[in-house]
Amino acid sequence: MATPTLRLQQPLHRTEAAEALNHGDISKCTTSDRSPTDTYDPWDPPRPPPHPSIKALTSRHQFNMQYSRQIWNFLAQVRGTSIIVPDRTSQGTMAMFVEIHARLVAILKKDSVPSFQRMFVKYRECMVCGYVITPQTLQLIIAMNALRCAKFVLEGTAPKLGGQRANPNYITSFGFFPLHQAAETFSADMVELLLNYGALPNLRTSGDRIIEGLLPLHVAIENTCQHKYLEDNLLSDQSHMKGNVEYIYKLIYLLCLPEMKIFMDTTRVLASQTDNIVDELWDYIKHGKLVPAAILLLAAQRHLRNLGGFDRIQDLIDDSNFSLAREECGLESGKNTKAQKQLKEKKAQFSNAFMLVRIILNAGEALDAYIQTHSKASHEEVLGKVSAILQNYDVGPSGKAAIKEPRKGQNLYFARDQFLPMWRSVLTCRFLVSFFPSYAPKKESLYARPVDTKKKVNNQRPCQVGLGLLDTSRSWKSRKDPKVSSAPRSRRLFATAASTVLKMLKRS
Repeated sequence: MATPTLRLQQPLHRTEAAEALNHGDISKCTTSDRSPTDTYDPWDPPRPPPHPSIKALTSRHQFNMQYSRQIWNFLAQVRGTSIIVPDRTSQGTMAMFVEIHARLVAILKKDSVPSFQRMFVKYRECMVCGYVITPQTLQLIIAMNALRCAKFVLEGTAPKLGGQRANPNYITSFGFFPLHQAAETFSADMVELLLNYGALPNLRTSGDRIIEGLLPLHVAIENTCQHKYLEDNLLSDQSHMKGNVEYIYKLIYLLCLPEMKIFMDTTRVLASQTDNIVDELWDYIKHGKLVPAAILLLAAQRHLRNLGGFDRIQDLIDDSNFSLAREECGLESGKNTKAQKQLKEKKAQFSNAFMLVRIILNAGEALDAYIQTHSKASHEEVLGKVSAILQNYDVGPSGKAAIKEPRKGQNLYFARDQFLPMWRSVLTCRFLVSFFPSYAPKKESLYARPVDTKKKVNNQRPCQVGLGLLDTSRSWKSRKDPKVSSAPRSRRLFATAASTVLKMLKRS
């Protein structure tokens, strides 16, 4: 996948920042010693001069107090509305946040704003660093899908917050932004809430702890590719490599099932706000990845129609087929069998992609309308209705697609946890997960987990991802606490060695 350079920050003009932050009773700030095109780190902006009302104060104490409050509001506004990279949260604040993590989770499960306010007042130093609510706090709120609490911290207008707010464009210590976390949670409502409060959908992941260059849209698509339904039916089916169109129909049927709705809705919201959506779609098609291409096509088909994306994709496929035909003419018959095989596979890939684009172009709107209005239909009903829609638009299959009966979910709210375990997400696949013995003391880490040391730890993931474009293999590491030792066992080993030495000395 193409990985454009990440724009680490979006600095503002000094005068623009001062004007934005001195709105109301604070005067505009200008700097005469620098040109108006100079930029700065939004974490450390130039301080504005005192407001005229503050300058008029005769008491030095009152002046210092009022000017400190002006600087407080200034920094809280700049740091709460700019792109902040990297994470500036101190290690001490992170450690204190771990201590209150369990209590905060209990509150966020109920999504109770009054309870959150009381906890914020009591543990402010655990959730605030540098006049802004820490990205760890916002990350947990998003992960728990606490919409009311998220709106509360994003607005930042409540008196108990003291003018401090959560920044939707503040990168976490793991290298992703809040919108990436919302995409992983598959909450379309949370994604829309973040976008309404200024989250930028084109910020990419960065750092050595994560796959770099991922958009929130990539997270949604790649994680959807790991859905239990898709892997059960498509992972072992390689018939599309030979140009079998039944694979495409099977894929469309699966994407229309009710248990796929929250995944498709999240992808739809993100795709409507992401730039260069046609280029992202072409990336999947040219790499022969039909599953992510189908997810993006079906979810973003309305947006693609407005951009003329279908015509552009069809032109790119035609150009690629023409290039393959010219390349095939340059190969001698009976030779270069490996190259001929590769060309044949590429032609089959583009043929399948063209068929997929044609189906979504003709029947995409009807399929999308059906998905939105039949969220509780049975699988048999979906199969029959989707087949009828495809037949009505003359893009239906000649026979019935063979689909393995999926495992049905009891409640759509838990669909993500049922069909996509959190540890398989593309956001966490670069984390080094350490297993600690069950007798080891509790670590100050949210990702430490006990393991039976008698069992051998597998260094590979139980299931390798094959439907998406990204390599998401995980590294596992088993380690023991060096402080934990068995004193009786050491004494027994010493006694055994000593007795062996004594026997050897007696024999000599």
